[in-house]
Amino acid sequence: REFALHLCVSYPHDPRTGVVHLQVNQSVCRMGLVTKLLVTGAGGSMAGAAAAWYYTKQITDCTASVMQKSGTLFHTVQKPGVHTDVWQVPFKPELTATELSRAFWTSDVMRLERKILAAANVGKTRTDEEIRSMNFTVGEQVGPFVVVAKTDSEVLYCWHEKIGGYSWLAVTEDGMLQFGSALNQSPIVSVCLPPHLIYARICLASAHKRLLAHVN
Repeated sequence: REFALHLCVSYPHDPRTGVVHLQVNQSVCRMGLVTKLLVTGAGGSMAGAAAAWYYTKQITDCTASVMQKSGTLFHTVQKPGVHTDVWQVPFKPELTATELSRAFWTSDVMRLERKILAAANVGKTRTDEEIRSMNFTVGEQVGPFVVVAKTDSEVLYCWHEKIGGYSWLAVTEDGMLQFGSALNQSPIVSVCLPPHLIYARICLASAHKRLLAHVN
């Protein structure tokens, strides 16, 4: 069936509220239900991408700089054939790795992930109260994430040893919060990487938001 469709998509930014609005102007439109669904899906995807960008705009990729340094716990999982990514966000008040871990696991995003994992009976279920009292010593666990190494400024978790699944939280001397992930490379991992990279940024942004709320 023939149809004509013209779309004008823009992302105007409201400086007063900081909100990014998605606008779709449509003209000359004759289409069936399938086409409408496709356009709606595309618009939703673009709106979601815009929202994710805005929420994580302070998060930056620091994988190269972190991996060039030696001596971090994250280097112990860096091997040939392992994918690594590290993200960071500035936070000036001094923190310990324990304080960062508490904020990370009780953030809105990770609270939701914990509920999903608990519903699937994966790992050890923890309440917010329990997490706030944790010191994240070696052997302690949140969901499937088990602390395997810790210093005052870093915590390394393993969540799936067979596939080399590790997560890393760190605070730096120059006021950066860092979140890293490591996975053995495979065809499945390659497919999952794009959404993982977005989700990793969202996780760190959510922890950062929680810390800011606590400070303010």
